[in-house]
Amino acid sequence: MKFARPLVLAGLAALGACHDDPEVVTVVINITSQGFAVNGEGGRVGPELNVPQSIVEYRPEAQIRAFVRDPQRFRYTQMPANPHLSDADLDALLAYFHHMRAHKHDPLEAR
Repeated sequence: MKFARPLVLAGLAALGACHDDPEVVTVVINITSQGFAVNGEGGRVGPELNVPQSIVEYRPEAQIRAFVRDPQRFRYTQMPANPHLSDADLDALLAYFHHMRAHKHDPLEAR
């Protein structure tokens, strides 16, 4: 949990039961720490996934799953592939993205 960010953990806590599952926590923390950002927290290699628009607002879920599993299929990037993620892992990640869509915090607007 050394990569955990406060807003990421708050989003997980709000999901309730998912937050109690260490595997779900690990998946979300790993994805947001290795490159993707959510509400300005997390990595800086990959795209921000929640602000100004959540990725679930403009990309189909199948495309999000494919992108998280293998970002280089879509664009040249330093983002690592995640072929080890199960469908259940991706379900949890998408549930997190859907939840966070309603809990946006744009650090650029807060300045």
